[in-house]
Amino acid sequence: DEKNVEIRHNQMGMKVYDGNVPLDPYNNTDPEWIEVTNTNIENTAKEINSAQTLRSYIDQVLKQAAEDIRHQVDRTNAAFSKRIAEMRYTKTKLENVHKETTRQVNELTRNVTKLEKEIAEKEGYVALAQMRMANRAHRPGIELCNDNVYKSLKKEMAALRETIASLDKMLVQSRATLRYLLNTQVMQEEEINLKTGSLKLDEVDCMTLRESFKFQNF
Repeated sequence: DEKNVEIRHNQMGMKVYDGNVPLDPYNNTDPEWIEVTNTNIENTAKEINSAQTLRSYIDQVLKQAAEDIRHQVDRTNAAFSKRIAEMRYTKTKLENVHKETTRQVNELTRNVTKLEKEIAEKEGYVALAQMRMANRAHRPGIELCNDNVYKSLKKEMAALRETIASLDKMLVQSRATLRYLLNTQVMQEEEINLKTGSLKLDEVDCMTLRESFKFQNF
């Protein structure tokens, strides 16, 4: 119809119609056209209303889904935060224990060195007493007697040997304790490193990534 309004009788190409399509092909009346058109409009309106209802339902479903996801994300974040706090507390506690272990290792190392020095010193006194006894063993004749000096040297030797034996026992125990503490120190350091790595994974890698999660209603 809009095209027909624009046609002019004197425009180029205008001629008498000689096509094969009938010029009067109409099967419907104007009232029938109006009725069909109105029916189509009504049906379309119904479809639109149905679509709006469905759209509203879909919106509610999507909104609920997004809300459920948000709640789950919040719960997961809370679990992460709790776990991070627990690991941080444990790591701090381990570091304090490791600090005390290191102090004990240093103190015990000094004690071992001191014991070794004491034993070496006492062994020197034993050697001195033995040398004195050996020198006195060369006394001539009646002078080679079991006098008070000899008895005193024997007592001194016995006391020195007893002291050295006690120091040796203490040294063995101290070295064993030191080895145990050194092994414990290494295990503590490994555990601290594990906690540090776990904290980085959860706090830096995971939580930083999760902060980018944004859930919106469609």
